[in-house]
Amino acid sequence: MTAKLKIRDDAEIQIPQFFWKKDGESYIVWREGGSSFVELSEDSLTALRLLQERNSLQDVSQMLKEKYGEIYDVKRFISELTHLGFVSSIGGTPVPLSQPKGGTFPFIDRKHVSWVYSRPLLICYLLLMGFMLLILASYPAYLPRYSDYFFHESYLITLVISTLTGFALVSIHELAHLIAGKSVGVHGYFSLGMRLYLPVAETNLTQLWKVPRGKRYIPFVAGLLNDGLFVAVTIILLWLSDLGLVPRVELIYAFGKFLVLVLSFGIIWQFLFFVRTDIYYVVSNLLGCRNLYDDSWNLILNTFSSSLRLSTRSVEIPTKELRIIKLYAPFMLIATVMSISAFTLFGLPILFQIFLEAIQTLSLGCKANLLDFVEGLLLTCLTSLHIVGFVYFSARGFLQLRKRLKEYRISTD
Repeated sequence: MTAKLKIRDDAEIQIPQFFWKKDGESYIVWREGGSSFVELSEDSLTALRLLQERNSLQDVSQMLKEKYGEIYDVKRFISELTHLGFVSSIGGTPVPLSQPKGGTFPFIDRKHVSWVYSRPLLICYLLLMGFMLLILASYPAYLPRYSDYFFHESYLITLVISTLTGFALVSIHELAHLIAGKSVGVHGYFSLGMRLYLPVAETNLTQLWKVPRGKRYIPFVAGLLNDGLFVAVTIILLWLSDLGLVPRVELIYAFGKFLVLVLSFGIIWQFLFFVRTDIYYVVSNLLGCRNLYDDSWNLILNTFSSSLRLSTRSVEIPTKELRIIKLYAPFMLIATVMSISAFTLFGLPILFQIFLEAIQTLSLGCKANLLDFVEGLLLTCLTSLHIVGFVYFSARGFLQLRKRLKEYRISTD
C-alpha cells in the first residue's frame, strides 16, 4: 500500500469471503484462504458485513448510526481493513491480497502428534521438572554459573560448538511450538523476526486464534516446556553421574553444565514479556488482548504525536483492553529502553573486547606457529560475524520502525 490512501464517498468496496467467531465480548474474523486475523467489536463486524453486501459508504454509516446511535468512521475502518488484507478492490481498483504461506512439515498432522502433549505425558514432564527442582534445592552446586560456558580450554572450539549448539537448541524449541500447534489442528511455519536488537527464530501460529482460548496455552509454552525438560534431564544425569550410577566423562560432564547454562538463559529470556516472547503470548491470551504489543506501541505513538501536535492515528481498541494497555504500555516502554541501554553499556563493550582479543590472538599467531595463526584467524572471523550480524539486524529494525511510522500517517481524507 502507498503511504497515503484516499477513498471516495462513492467508491465501491469489495470484501472477500470471511469467517468469524465470538470470543468474549469481541469477534475474531479471518478471510477465506488468508492468514490474517483481526479482532472486531460488534459494530465493526456489522460494518464489515454491510460492506460485503455492497452497500455504499453513506448507507453503511447511516445504518450504523441508526443501530448504535454513534457516527462511525467508515473510511478509516476500510483503510485498516485494506492493510490487514480484508479488501479485494476499492472503486474498481484491485487490491493485492497476501497469499497464506504453506505450513512447515505439512505431512505431519494432528493425529501424528496429539499424544505428545496428552495429559499423562504433561504430568510426567512436570514430575521430571519437579524432581530437578528438588535436586537444585538440595545441591545448589548444579545451578548454572558463568564459568560453565567455558567447557573446553580452547576459546575457538568453545565458540564454534556453542554457536552450533545454539542453532540446534533454537530449532528444537521452535519445532516444539510447531508440533504443539499441530496437536490442536493448527499448521504453522518457521520464520525470522526481531526482538529489540536481537534476531530470533519464531514459529508463526497465527491460525491459533481460531482455537478456543483454553487450548492455546500449550502451543504458546511448548518451547519453554521443551527447554525445561532438557534442563531437567541434563541436571538429573549430572546428579546420577556424581552418584556413580552413570559413567562420568569429564568433557561430556562439562558440556552438560554448559547446556544447563545456555538453556537457563533462554528460559529467562522468555519471561521478558515486554517483547513478544512465549510468556508474552500467555499473558496476552490470559488478559484477552490479541494485539497487546502493537496496540501498546500505537498508544505510545499517539501520545508522542499529541505532545508534538502531530496527526494521530485512530485505532479501535475495546474499552476493557484499553485499560490494560494503558498500564502495560509505560512498563513496556521503560523496560525496552532499559534493555537497549544495558546492552549498549555492557553487551557492546564485551563484544568489541572479544573482537580486540581475537585480533591480538591473530597477531601473536603470526609470530608463533601456523596452528595459532589459524585459530586466531577463525576466532577473528567468528567475532566479526557476530558484530556484522548485530549491525545488520539493528539497521533492519530501524528500517522497519521507519516504515511503520510512514504507515502510521496514512490518511483517509
